[in-house]
Amino acid sequence: MCRMFFQCSLEPFQIDFKILKKFVTSCHWHYLRKYNLFGHHGLGWGFAYISEDDNKLVIKRDITQIYHADWKNLTKIKTRFLLVHARKTLPWKKTFRDVHPIDIGEKYIITHNGIIKGFPDKKLKNPKLERIYSNTNLDTRKYLCAIIDELQDGKSLKNTL
Repeated sequence: MCRMFFQCSLEPFQIDFKILKKFVTSCHWHYLRKYNLFGHHGLGWGFAYISEDDNKLVIKRDITQIYHADWKNLTKIKTRFLLVHARKTLPWKKTFRDVHPIDIGEKYIITHNGIIKGFPDKKLKNPKLERIYSNTNLDTRKYLCAIIDELQDGKSLKNTL
C-alpha cells in the first residue's frame, strides 16, 4: 500500500527534518525489503499544503521516486496543513496522471491508501464528473467523482462517505 504522512495544527509550523527523513526512508527499497517483498514506494509522490501567504491549497506531484526527489524543500514550507503521499503500485502502472493527491479541478482533492474494489457502475448527475468517472481506471479518481457528485446533489460529506 501507499505511504502517507499528515500533519496539521492551529498554528503555522515547519515540518521537522528528522521526522520527514524517517518517512522518506520508510519509502525506500532498503527499508522495505526487510518487511515487504513486493517493493518500495518509488512510483511517484505528491503533497498538498495550505499556503500561509494566501491561505490557498497548493498541490504538487512528481513522478520521481520520493527518496531521489527534492523532498528536503518541504521543511521550508510554513503551513497549518501538510499531506505527503508516496505511491506504491505495480511498476507498469507508473504514470504521472495517477500520482496523488488527485485533483480534478473541483473544490475537493483526495488521496488514499490501498485499493477500492468492487466499484459500482453508476451514472453520475454532473456530466463533467460522469465523463471523468467513465474514462478512468483509477479507483481514487472514481471515488472522488462519486463523492463530489453526491455533495453537489446536496448530501452531507458524512452521508456521502
